[in-house]
Amino acid sequence: GEGMATYGGFLPEMKERVGDLLGRGDREFPEDDFTLLRFVRHGRGNLDVAESAYRAMREWRQNTLEEKSFSFPEEPAVRVAYPKGYCGNDREGRPLYIESLGSVDPGELSKVTTVSRLVEAHARDTDRLASEIIPWCQNHLNHTVTGLTAILDLRGISFKQFASSFVQGYIKESIRIDYNYYPSTLTRMFIIVNSGPAEAIWKLGQPWIPKSVKAKIQVLPSSSFPSILREHIDPRFLPQSLGGEREDATFFREERGGWLSQAAPEPKTPSEPTEPMMASEPEFLKTSAEATVLQQKAAVVESAPSEPAFTEPTLAEPLAPDAPFVEPGVAEKTAEPQKPRRQRWRAALASLVMETKTSLRRRALLLLTPPASSPNGIRARVRRTLRRLRWSKEGSR
Repeated sequence: GEGMATYGGFLPEMKERVGDLLGRGDREFPEDDFTLLRFVRHGRGNLDVAESAYRAMREWRQNTLEEKSFSFPEEPAVRVAYPKGYCGNDREGRPLYIESLGSVDPGELSKVTTVSRLVEAHARDTDRLASEIIPWCQNHLNHTVTGLTAILDLRGISFKQFASSFVQGYIKESIRIDYNYYPSTLTRMFIIVNSGPAEAIWKLGQPWIPKSVKAKIQVLPSSSFPSILREHIDPRFLPQSLGGEREDATFFREERGGWLSQAAPEPKTPSEPTEPMMASEPEFLKTSAEATVLQQKAAVVESAPSEPAFTEPTLAEPLAPDAPFVEPGVAEKTAEPQKPRRQRWRAALASLVMETKTSLRRRALLLLTPPASSPNGIRARVRRTLRRLRWSKEGSR
């Protein structure tokens, strides 16, 4: 994680370079240090790249999002055919976004909307993430929040779904928009795969993903992902299929998050960040009465529970505490704390061995199958040797 500690010194010059755009009065667009720092990080300290990306974003935003209105009445039907959306916050206060690509129905999706409309809806949601959701989380939950936590569930996906021109067109264009115009809004992503098409499709889709984004991705095997997700996310904000407590059938029907509440608490004055952004962020302090009193007194919290639970500000009643996830038909097992890590290493090693075997087979085939015009390939030489041996035996008789 590179943040204020690494690139904070570039901010004064960055502000001077784009000063003509600051304070222009664009609709609900933040111009704070965090926003500018995202583009400085995008350029890895190269302010020419950062300035160019920032100006391109402001121009694209004005021409695409501000100068025309957009309504998306088909959103409820889209959520059924393509389950995805913001679902609350993780334990550190970051916005939580979940997408179930394995449940997408390309045929039904094409009946209710078009690729261009789906892409524009995504662009406006991402703009809302940068201009509304992240600032709300900074002001009300954790001032060091700079991006979101995302979960991409690939279980159940088929090659037919992935090969759909509708799905591929949407994914490629949405990745382009996120990377070019809203850089560094992703803090981490969990991708859940199982053996079969999901694993193969994940490998096929990797060339689309920028290297800077790949570094934030953690691939979780289907056998051990629930415990890993619960380390970072309260089960109240997860569907049952991901080890959470909410019903799968209704989970994606509507967006959830404190930023939607009209009765949200008054924002606290954001303090200057003193720790690197997106690197070893402090544990999120629960929005309980006790935490509010502590914040008002400006007390320093030196110790926290081993698993502090995030309480969504919009929930009227607390839900049941964390419960262990048990897959259907499998007896509950008490796992050692290090077991998920060992399983991850085992899965990674098995994948590496399989890739090595495949590569060796491919190279062997290339060696054993020379061009037809080449008389010096291994196969041709072996055949000539066998003929000589056969002739020598016949001559000795």
